[in-house]
Amino acid sequence: MSNAATFKQLVEDLLVDVQYLPANDPLTFNDLCQFFCRFCGMVSSEIMSKLEEKGGYTFFVAGLCPQSGKLHGARFSLTQNSGRTVVTFDEVAQAEGEYVALGSGAERFDTLFDGQCAQTLKVLSTLNAVIDDATVDSVGGDIQYGSFDGGGRFQVSGVVRISVEEAFEDGRQYGPTARRSWRYRGFDIYDEWKIPGEKLWPSPGFIELKVPSNCDSKWKFIESCRKTLES
Repeated sequence: MSNAATFKQLVEDLLVDVQYLPANDPLTFNDLCQFFCRFCGMVSSEIMSKLEEKGGYTFFVAGLCPQSGKLHGARFSLTQNSGRTVVTFDEVAQAEGEYVALGSGAERFDTLFDGQCAQTLKVLSTLNAVIDDATVDSVGGDIQYGSFDGGGRFQVSGVVRISVEEAFEDGRQYGPTARRSWRYRGFDIYDEWKIPGEKLWPSPGFIELKVPSNCDSKWKFIESCRKTLES
């Protein structure tokens, strides 16, 4: 969506050079959220006046509060008022184990998660289940994962999808065997990574996620077995 993409790009540029002016007042997470509200409203009002579309969206900001030294998260919402965009926010997931699900698959996620305490692998496994069971047609693709380190820096990680695959085709049995798919930002970066003479190897961090087999992973497993037999 043009509205969301333009704001994202503007904020990325602004944050490189933004300065906090009050010398005697400590910077807080709330101050940063108010900053985002003002600029998001300005961008959205300008774009929507030209595109004449709804253009509403929701976004999150999370990070280390300079005053409290703790991680905070906020959800931002856009509403229209007399031709201008009004942006508000509320803090989310303030207690240990809380989570926020959004989008078309949120209801299905909440049903499967069933009130569990939010822990990384539990959340990722449930998200994978929503993708795999195809109950919600608009939910699909690969999981993209990121987390904060001890210093409050956000880092994107890949996901190693580990499934036990077994298949039968034309009287031949393949497996059972553990199959790993290394996905980073939606791409299998190690798929057929066999470039002669290549001296550089992409090595982002990965988190391992053990999941059930699905139709896509089983088909890819059969294809890999065929290639092995033919080589």
